Amino acid sequence: MITTPNPTNPFEDDEELDRLVALFPDEIRMMMATLRMSKLGGLSIAECENPALQARLFRYFRHRLAQEQIYLYLYEVNENRLNLVKSLSELTDQARFKNLELTGKYKSVVIFVYGLERLSEADRNRFFHLLNFLRDRLTMIAPPVVIWAKPSLITQMARNAPDFWNWKGALFSFPFDSHEVAATKEIQSGKQPPLQRYLEAVLQDPDYAIWADLYLPLKAVHVSDTLSLPARRHTFTDAELEQLQAHFPDVYEVPAHQTIFQKGDSSTGCYVLLSGEVEVVIPDTLGNEIVISRLGRGDFFGEIALIKNIPRTATVRTLTPCRYLFLTKPGLRAAARQIANLIALMGDIAEYRYEAIVRTAPEQMSPLRRFASQRSLVRPVPTDVLELIAGEPRAVILGEAGTGKTTVLRFITLKLAQAARQNLAGGEPVHLPLYIKLNALTPDQTIESLILDGLLGYGLVEFQSVADVQRLLRGEMHDLFPADDFVFIMDGLNEIQGDGVGRKTLNQFIRQFHRHRFILSCRVEDYIPIKGFRTALLQQLSRRDIEAYLTRYVGPERGQKVAREIYSDPQLMELAQTPLALYMFTQLTKKGEESLPKNRGLLFERFTENLLERIDSEWWKVFGRSRSRTPLSVRKAVLARLGLLMQEEQALTFPKKRWFQLIAQELARYKKGVDADKIGPIKFSTLEDVHEEIKFSGLIRYGSTTDPNWIEFAHHSYQEFFAALALQQEDAPLAERIATPEALRHWHGAIVLLYGIASDRTRLFSEILGDENNYARIWLAAQCLANSGEEIAAVTETLSRQLPPSKRFAMLFAVGLAIYQLGRYPEALSYLQQASELEPGNAEIRYEIGSIYRQLDQYERAIENLEEAIRLRHDFVDAYNQLGITYYDQHKYEEALTIFNATTQLEPTNAYHYFNLGMVQKVLKDYEGARNSFQVAVQIKPDYTEARAQLELLEQALASGVVQVLKSIPMLSKLTLEQSIMLAQRLKVSEHRAGDIIFHMGEMGNTFYIIESGQVQVLAPDMQRKGETERSVVINNLSAGDFFGEIALLRAVPRTATIRCATDVRLLSLSREDFNAIIEHYPSIAHNLAET
Repeated sequence: MITTPNPTNPFEDDEELDRLVALFPDEIRMMMATLRMSKLGGLSIAECENPALQARLFRYFRHRLAQEQIYLYLYEVNENRLNLVKSLSELTDQARFKNLELTGKYKSVVIFVYGLERLSEADRNRFFHLLNFLRDRLTMIAPPVVIWAKPSLITQMARNAPDFWNWKGALFSFPFDSHEVAATKEIQSGKQPPLQRYLEAVLQDPDYAIWADLYLPLKAVHVSDTLSLPARRHTFTDAELEQLQAHFPDVYEVPAHQTIFQKGDSSTGCYVLLSGEVEVVIPDTLGNEIVISRLGRGDFFGEIALIKNIPRTATVRTLTPCRYLFLTKPGLRAAARQIANLIALMGDIAEYRYEAIVRTAPEQMSPLRRFASQRSLVRPVPTDVLELIAGEPRAVILGEAGTGKTTVLRFITLKLAQAARQNLAGGEPVHLPLYIKLNALTPDQTIESLILDGLLGYGLVEFQSVADVQRLLRGEMHDLFPADDFVFIMDGLNEIQGDGVGRKTLNQFIRQFHRHRFILSCRVEDYIPIKGFRTALLQQLSRRDIEAYLTRYVGPERGQKVAREIYSDPQLMELAQTPLALYMFTQLTKKGEESLPKNRGLLFERFTENLLERIDSEWWKVFGRSRSRTPLSVRKAVLARLGLLMQEEQALTFPKKRWFQLIAQELARYKKGVDADKIGPIKFSTLEDVHEEIKFSGLIRYGSTTDPNWIEFAHHSYQEFFAALALQQEDAPLAERIATPEALRHWHGAIVLLYGIASDRTRLFSEILGDENNYARIWLAAQCLANSGEEIAAVTETLSRQLPPSKRFAMLFAVGLAIYQLGRYPEALSYLQQASELEPGNAEIRYEIGSIYRQLDQYERAIENLEEAIRLRHDFVDAYNQLGITYYDQHKYEEALTIFNATTQLEPTNAYHYFNLGMVQKVLKDYEGARNSFQVAVQIKPDYTEARAQLELLEQALASGVVQVLKSIPMLSKLTLEQSIMLAQRLKVSEHRAGDIIFHMGEMGNTFYIIESGQVQVLAPDMQRKGETERSVVINNLSAGDFFGEIALLRAVPRTATIRCATDVRLLSLSREDFNAIIEHYPSIAHNLAET
């Protein structure tokens, strides 16, 4: 293995570089000229006798080629890679090489092949035989290839592969001169140990190496990952239970630890508990069970079956022996008159719970959704995502499509590999990254088998079976592979295929190897919190991020020009805040596009067309053996059919066999519609030709590096775009695709893209809105408008003219939300208020209006609208939460306390409500109450670090007792808990005997005292006995918990009394110097003291 240092600084100084060039000036100049023409491909030979010199040349060429935006990839042959044509074809088919060019950092790739010296004689002869036999197929390898070997092996190659030798290109010779290269450190010709080879392979893998220079730090925040019970609880009274039993006399019994029904079972009726206890369970993303409620006598469950024919939404299991009634629809209809009030109650609860379930999905789909967008009084500050998850044993990186989740994981892999190589050299613990694509996880593929594929792909032939990998992960191969622990970096939790088998496999793997670290990624809308995993939600790019990104990719001058264009248009700015869209902008800019598309759909259309057109200028396409010329329309059409099929089947990979069938159908359809004399070069196109042309674009790739029988889109957003393109081409109706919350979530991205490229947007907008004023569909319509690139005011006029009056409310609501997303708050208010006038009883719209007034700092109006939203819907927990936060921001703490108490009752399993309640109680100095609230928050969510920190702070304060004393001192009563604790930490302890004088009246004071134990007397001159010897009288007695001398903290004035110890006394004191130091840390204290 050739050791290659960091390519950005491979030489210690320019003199060493000059010495190497001086050794072989002609050969280096000719090879560089050949490699610069890398677009022309080709295969050359380089002979070099000395391994140390070869390593030095590799470092030199990597450095020089990188300066000219050419990436050098080192490829070592071994006994499993004897068919060079096959090996390089599989290698260059991988998306990692396409990504090198698509990212813009490198224009092309060059491959150096080496390692012939370490093959056995038989393997070398086999290598030469295959090279000779398959020589003409090397023309299909797009990058230029240079085979390096010793002169003796080059001679053997010429003799054993004569046809290849006559066909090959240039021959370069780098003879060894011991005198000239004596300073070069000798590198052993034998193989390096497997761990070093693995790390070197990761560090030069384009999937990771590209981000060494191009990674833009992304910011994230910890987000809510509390599973809250989406239902209010109602318990029937004994009298109500008797009423029910009169009409449903059959009582059913079930022992403890039995499942009554499971999530997904068909619905048939409702259960009412007469005795015993059950638990309600739902699964997290990995299938772990999470208990969201425990129910007892009088509680009922399964009531949604009374109003909706949908599968059970949770699993219910008995904890103790239970007795229950089973209520059916026919039975309830028969008893409708006698127990109408109970039926109405169950119907209301069922409707509420069903609506809560329906609301859950769209609430998580986008930052536009305002419900619960600010759940906690502590507003998280976006932090570098790497810092945010540093040290976390289990983390999930969340984000919407195109926010950079995969980029972050690849950069983490690179940084961990760099650290592991450094630690290995220094004898420190090695934390080894293993990158795993979870969409490759199938019933036939375990995680261990995916790891094995990766190791073999890097040439680590020491691992031959899944059993070897399992032994490696258990630490049983430490002598061969001395990694201390592993970091499993798993990309695409939402892309796991199958019916839950893959998630169970992943869950079992995490449990089995729990001592190692796990970092996962997932689309935010598909994430269900996983027990024990912290979450980091990627944030939108800031202006500074956008400009830094553009400068890095397209240069300072052009980058700043594009940045100014983006900043000048709110819709461009909205698009550019997503890394994927910003990347598309850079590519269009490089292509010379005069203006950037303001529409998400058009952006994808122009970007994908550019990628599909790239192949028409490639040398191997222009001069190669194939005369195929597939029209752009055919390439787009076949991709559209692929995208639609995968979207409909909810598939993330697609069989190559079916893919070829789609190509055949589209070719036949095109040829049928074109005159024979105009059919052109497409008549020469084979299925393989079309496949290669599309794959070259980088839009699709093989689903696995080891299995070319499955394909996938390079990014899920590409799949959504081509599905949208198919819907547009087929003019397909949307009704069935957005009929349920699950369908809405699945088709959301595709429909937003479809709206951008639709020819009749008004009709499509109307179809999205539907007829029922459904908030989720209104919100989706708003997303479409916000991403349309159109002037929304003009669009609104058109919609007003063409939509029926029955849709005017939904239209105005959607327009208001769209403008809200674009940050034009006053304009958004205007439309939302018009909508509110049409539907004054709509709680959601009053909530949105209140949220906008909060953004505009018009708190009174915000409170008015939020209160109205609550009046219209008493269980509107998000409105309660926003109202409480608004009160808190206005320092109306008593009102905030009332509101947050209500949120804990509406959602008793939501840790964030208890945190908010505790924060208000702390401000009101109800420290016991605050401690209890934070304790509940931590019990519900053990990894809630903010709540745990507050709990520890309160326990520290309450344990000392000093804080309670400070609270009672008027002058210090406005200090926050943190300020009080800091003050208490500065207190000094002193002990005094009975009769001791602490200070005399008239002395200049600079110290404040608190009595911890004992009693003191406050003395003043006896003003009644004039003319007699001066004597003092006791004017007050102070004991434990009392204080004196507080004025001395503020200013230097004489003491107004004498303090004498009546008993032995223990005092706590604070000097003015220490107090001033605290004020420097908390300047607000001085302001608060001035008001007392």
